[in-house]
Amino acid sequence: MESLINSELWVKNEERAHLASVSSGGYGSLPVVHHFLAFLHHLIV
Repeated sequence: MESLINSELWVKNEERAHLASVSSGGYGSLPVVHHFLAFLHHLIV
């Protein structure tokens, strides 16, 4: 149950970070790659 809550919080943080990066033009052209790498990093950590 705790992991489910953590993953939901992580997704919300990811969306917020993604929106910020797109608006700043950082990962605007590679949102899928960025999301995938962030997800892998989350799994490893």
